[in-house]
Order: sequence, then structure tokens, then C-alpha cells
Amino acid sequence: MLMNSLRELSALLRQALAASQLSQEALSAQAGITRRTLRLMLDGEHDFKLTTLFAVADKLGLQLLMLPRGAAAGLDAGATPAPMVTSLIEASQAQLRARRERPE
Repeated sequence: MLMNSLRELSALLRQALAASQLSQEALSAQAGITRRTLRLMLDGEHDFKLTTLFAVADKLGLQLLMLPRGAAAGLDAGATPAPMVTSLIEASQAQLRARRERPE
């Protein structure tokens, strides 16, 4: 997921928190921050320290990754890249289709 704002980042953190089944209290304790700091992070309106983000992301099983802008534009979490090489099954299916389409 590409993010360009605190709101987007906070939304991702809220989704990860819900999926983790941790409470805000448990997450804040594990990350070593106050519950108030966590609430401010999750509301998407307040800036926070990068070290706080690292701690919370780690406890939610997330990792931060920075990419050059051009590389990031090509990412799509839902996209499945086309295979570079035709599999044996695909090649066999293509041969069968070609035989069926060939006039006899």
C-alpha cells in the first residue's frame, strides 16, 4: 500500500491493529508508548516520532520500506505479475487449442 499522508498511515495502523486482535492498551504496552500516544497516532491528525512508528509497526508485524518514487509507482498490492516464462501446462493447453482450431 502506497501512503502519502498521516491519515493513510493511521488507517493502515488501525487495520493492522484490528487484524492483530490486540487491544490498544496491549499494543501501547508492548510498543513502550502511552495509550494517549497510540490514540493520537491512530487518529491520523497528529504527527509522531519515527521511532514511535517503528515500535508500533514492529508489534503489529509490519515493516517500513522506502523506495524511489518511480519504483513505488509500479507497486500494486493486488496485482499479480504475468509469468515471464510459459509453464508446461500453458504450452500444452496452447497446443491443444491450436489442434482443435486446425481444419482437418
